[in-house]
Amino acid sequence: MFCYVLLVLVLCAEEIFAFSPAIRVSEVSVKAGGSISIPCLYSSQYTNHVKYLCKGYYWNYCTFAVRTDQKNSAKFSISDDKIQRIFTVTVNELTNDDLYYWCGVEINDGADDGYPFHLSVTTGTSSLYVDNQEEKAFLGGEITIKCHHQSNPGEMRWCRMGSSCVTQPSGSINGTEVTIDTNGPNVFSVTMRGLKTESSGWYLCVSGNLQFPVRLTVTEQPNTSKYYTCLKVTQEYVSELHVILLCEREMFIRVSEVSVKAGGSISIPGNLQFPVRLTVTEQPTTSKYYNYKRETYRLMNVCECQ
Repeated sequence: MFCYVLLVLVLCAEEIFAFSPAIRVSEVSVKAGGSISIPCLYSSQYTNHVKYLCKGYYWNYCTFAVRTDQKNSAKFSISDDKIQRIFTVTVNELTNDDLYYWCGVEINDGADDGYPFHLSVTTGTSSLYVDNQEEKAFLGGEITIKCHHQSNPGEMRWCRMGSSCVTQPSGSINGTEVTIDTNGPNVFSVTMRGLKTESSGWYLCVSGNLQFPVRLTVTEQPNTSKYYTCLKVTQEYVSELHVILLCEREMFIRVSEVSVKAGGSISIPGNLQFPVRLTVTEQPTTSKYYNYKRETYRLMNVCECQ
């Protein structure tokens, strides 16, 4: 009889809670003196309600740490992503006093609602952590996140807040391929491939009963081809020009050697951060092309570089 009543209470609680009963943060290991950002889920009907972080072991007696309708402080900050329906709270300068908190939503026509999470503050190495809590990647690309843990970590999973989880060795979350590699000592690596715009959001490294939140932002890779600059030279005096075109994130033309006729003139960009060797010769040339090492670089006309 007792079990039946308890089950009814749990089911009713999930119906009236402002928060989704889906995957969320409940236990996080953190290092003293550091900071942590915790994502809090809420249901769509509370999109425009006030959200807050409440500090204390008991819900009925906890005190406001920060609210979305008030200013942030040096210790606490809060932001609300109404599209993802997740508000994020950040606690800075962690101490042994930062243990018990509640994600809370103000209910206009009834009692406020919330769910708890616990911070386990340690002066040593955290039981579960990542190198960077904020990660960025490009649309269509991939990203690998290392979840560091202590020995005997329990079941290892990669979860999306409010969605689903993947266990070793592979699976998918919302159409994005996920693989988990546990071969490294005290670390499991999560790789997501074929990233989409909707892959952006909060994820969790999960090890046993511990979670560590990671926010991923996926953006389009910028097209930097328009930032090529054209090297302007006095054409009739150029005999040889070695150019290296770097086509990675920063695109620019690098000039390493120029040969010109004595008495002539040449113009080289003035923002170069490397040496340029200038060789003066007596013989003019009417070459209209840069000379490249053919096995490495393609031949480019001087006016193609716009």
